[in-house]
Amino acid sequence: MYFLCLCCPSSTALTALRNIAEDCVDSDFNSRLPTGRRQDILSSLNAQLPTILPQLYAYMARIYETRATTVAAAEVLKAALQLLKRLVNWVCLELIFASEANFVDVFR
Repeated sequence: MYFLCLCCPSSTALTALRNIAEDCVDSDFNSRLPTGRRQDILSSLNAQLPTILPQLYAYMARIYETRATTVAAAEVLKAALQLLKRLVNWVCLELIFASEANFVDVFR
């Protein structure tokens, strides 16, 4: 996995973003992080989601539409889906189903 992350910086960035989102809602991590700091991270992440999600959608759609079959492309799609899996639990659904970033339609 570490080798693939070095080969694919997009995958690394998506994994890092997923880890941030995951840590903010993980009860073990929350007990070690001051509430104010956790809230700062979550509100910053929420504020950037209207920018992040359309870019994530476009990136996933471009890889999927080109039917890229490289290991790097597969790792990026996997990392993107794992990030989306973390975000979908607490993101406003209007962002997930927005016309410019409808994550359901990307795989039709």
